[in-house]
Amino acid sequence: MKYTLTLLILLNFINVFGQTEWAPIGAKWYVTKVEGVMPPKAGYTL
Repeated sequence: MKYTLTLLILLNFINVFGQTEWAPIGAKWYVTKVEGVMPPKAGYTL
């Protein structure tokens, strides 16, 4: 009984945290980019 219950709980978590859509198709990504050292500046790249 203990083994069956553990197995069912494990399979439930695998189903819940399986392959889910993280970002929609066509999403735009912005990445931080260091542009200068003195003084430090940060820019964004699409």
